[in-house]
Amino acid sequence: MFHGKTHDISVSGLSLVVDYNVFQEGEVTVVMALPPAHDGAAPKVVTSTAEMSYAIHSSKLDAFKIAFTFHRFRGDGKALLEAALRQASTEESVEGVQNPGAGPDTGPPEDSEFVDWW
Repeated sequence: MFHGKTHDISVSGLSLVVDYNVFQEGEVTVVMALPPAHDGAAPKVVTSTAEMSYAIHSSKLDAFKIAFTFHRFRGDGKALLEAALRQASTEESVEGVQNPGAGPDTGPPEDSEFVDWW
C-alpha cells in the first residue's frame, strides 16, 4: 500500500496469472476494462498492442505467469491506464497493487520456473 502518496507511474507492461501456457510469439492485442471512476459511470476500455515477453510456471500457484511489454496504445489509453493506477496506488484499501518501483530487474518469484518453448 502507498498511504496517500502520489507516485509517478509510467506503464510499460503487465503480467497475468493464467491456468494454461498461452505464450505466443509476435504482437498481440490487449484489451482492458478499467473500473468505473464513480458509481453509474461506464468502465473505460484501454486497447494496446503488446508482445509477450515470457511465461513462467509457478508451482505455488499451479499456473503460468505471462508478461506483456506494451508497444502502442489506442487513443488516450496509456494516459487513462496511468491515471487509474495512480488513483489505485493512493487508496489505502487497495490490495494487490505492486509497488511501481518494482521492475523487470526484480526477477521472477522463487517458486517460478522458466518454460522452454522450443
